[in-house]
Amino acid sequence: GKRGNFKDKKVWLNAVLLTVTFVIAYVIIYLLRGGSAGNDEVVWYFTKDAAYNIANPNFIILWAVLILPLLYYGIKDLKLKPDFLRRNLLTVLPGFYIFAIFFIARMREIDKALTIFLILIPLAVFSLFPSLIKQTEKT
Repeated sequence: GKRGNFKDKKVWLNAVLLTVTFVIAYVIIYLLRGGSAGNDEVVWYFTKDAAYNIANPNFIILWAVLILPLLYYGIKDLKLKPDFLRRNLLTVLPGFYIFAIFFIARMREIDKALTIFLILIPLAVFSLFPSLIKQTEKT
């Protein structure tokens, strides 16, 4: 997450190896399933779930009750939070979770979005207990 890492060969090697590992695991699972995943599923995701979410906006109340309190404390004093959590809040949550979940899941099924709490809860804890920020800066 640091700018200096962009020039570090070890970081790039790790990124490439993680990508290769993911691709190998994906291909193995794809072949074990019979290699039949295709356009039908993608068309179903983008037509059924997104249309359902647009037609049934009642999920907004559920998301507001569960997400907004944590989001408030997560955004409060954001510059003091660790870089990793701050960057995840600004990139991973909107791009990979909320946008993706809107298209591939029904938003009223909040269980699909529980991984959002892996980022929001630590951010909120840093706001509720500011002494933790000082401890992490020392380490």
